[in-house]
Amino acid sequence: MTLTCANNCAGDAESEMGKKGGLFRYADGVDKLLLLFGTMGCIGDGLQTPITMFVFGSLIDDYARGSGDSVPKHIIDKYALKLLYISIGVAVCAFVGP
Repeated sequence: MTLTCANNCAGDAESEMGKKGGLFRYADGVDKLLLLFGTMGCIGDGLQTPITMFVFGSLIDDYARGSGDSVPKHIIDKYALKLLYISIGVAVCAFVGP
């Protein structure tokens, strides 16, 4: 008899979580909005490394195409500006995320 009760009790707990909105049953609209902002902020913060590596890869490609040992200043300024934009975006995402 105890086994039957234990199985039924476990089944009830699983069915509670399986219902529509079971996990967010007590969350109102503001809570869900804050969870969405937090998730988007964490995704944006996590994209920092791949985007930065993409920009550095393009910089190295331009350096390899350059003549001699120097790269023109306007190319360096272009990539410095891209990295600044990435850092501003990551700062905003890190502020909003956690």
